[in-house]
Amino acid sequence: ADMTDANPGDGVCDTSASGGVCTLRAAIQEANAFNDGGGDVINVPAGTYTLTIAGSDDTAAAGDLDITDALTINGTTGNRADVIIQAGTLGPNDDSVGGGNGIDRVFDVPDFGDAMRTVSVNISDVTVQHGKTTGNGGGINYDTLGLLTLNRVTVTDNSSGLFGGGVFVRRGNMNIDLSEISNNRSASDGGGIDSALSGASVVNISNSSISGNVAQGD
Repeated sequence: ADMTDANPGDGVCDTSASGGVCTLRAAIQEANAFNDGGGDVINVPAGTYTLTIAGSDDTAAAGDLDITDALTINGTTGNRADVIIQAGTLGPNDDSVGGGNGIDRVFDVPDFGDAMRTVSVNISDVTVQHGKTTGNGGGINYDTLGLLTLNRVTVTDNSSGLFGGGVFVRRGNMNIDLSEISNNRSASDGGGIDSALSGASVVNISNSSISGNVAQGD
């Protein structure tokens, strides 16, 4: 289930004050609330995690999973197919729903209007899919300084109305290793990956596959 944390900042990942469960959304809200810059780690067990709370904010309470402080997200099995994080049950390549039913992106790292904001994020051993946005970065939008690292990650079947159907990086840098960026779509440039719309981002890609992505603006 996709539920919010009962009291972000109390150090307990719990969807109910009387004792609930720790969801991925709730865990990210708790990590954001500390905002200590030191970096938290969330270990995600095998399963499919579908975002269902519609809406738009930058606190991870609704829509995509907003990351506002340094964070590491690890799939615990070491197999990215075992841990699926998705914004809907269908992606843009399922034309029966007119381009997917994702409620938003999957992950968003917002800058809050601060061009010098730095938030580094590490994601490993998960699949990110079925994100859908009218903006940038259908699967992952990385809008701050710092470093986004994808290690053994599949980013697939996401769509954006602007740049970066799979991943968009504006000012920070990105390392991709042992990963797959596939079958994503953008209405403008960068069907799979788009970087440095403004500024100078460096993207390092190694031992990875990029295939089947479509950029309608190219």
